[in-house]
Amino acid sequence: MKKLGLLEVLEGIEDSRRERSVWYPLHEVLFIFIAAVICGATSYVKVEMFGKSKEKWLKKYIQLENGVPDACTFRNVEKAIDTQQLHAVFIEWMKDAVESIRGVVTVDGKQARRTKDAKKRALHVVSAFSAECGLVLGQLACEEKSNEITAIPKLLEQLELKGCIVTIDAMGTQSEIAAAITNKGADYILSLKENQPGLYRDVKLYFEEYRRNTAG
Repeated sequence: MKKLGLLEVLEGIEDSRRERSVWYPLHEVLFIFIAAVICGATSYVKVEMFGKSKEKWLKKYIQLENGVPDACTFRNVEKAIDTQQLHAVFIEWMKDAVESIRGVVTVDGKQARRTKDAKKRALHVVSAFSAECGLVLGQLACEEKSNEITAIPKLLEQLELKGCIVTIDAMGTQSEIAAAITNKGADYILSLKENQPGLYRDVKLYFEEYRRNTAG
């Protein structure tokens, strides 16, 4: 089966902009945006700078009939796009690009930089990172760190994890999350801290008893 390239995936995203006012095809704008972010761009202005400095290279893959968009265009497209659809096609692309993922997949939640101001809370993002491939396989946004518990199973459901070992910190040490991992054909390593007092106490007593029985 032919593997889908990034451009082919991006072309499948619905463009909600008014056709008469569109100068730059959506898949071209997104292709530049993604390439720029991968290369370290952290603002719309820097995405524009990347595009203009790499225009010759970009034309190997996209037409750029009207040149590289400006920072305002990148901002407007980013704010208008259906991020859930973009996330869905990204995960499908990653599944196709990484034919068989093995080894350790780390699921972790982080606060996104520069997303907090006086009017809104910081954005928390839960991501799944493949150590073997060196790639983020997928991610989901959640409003608060406490919402990671509900976001993690949703993210796991979208990933191909058969044969992997999924690691999660103590926040994700939940029976529902463990079940979600095994249902995907994967194993898990979950951290245990005192946020799970009953389980923590039982495990502590087990190892204390083990040490007593094996001492000497």
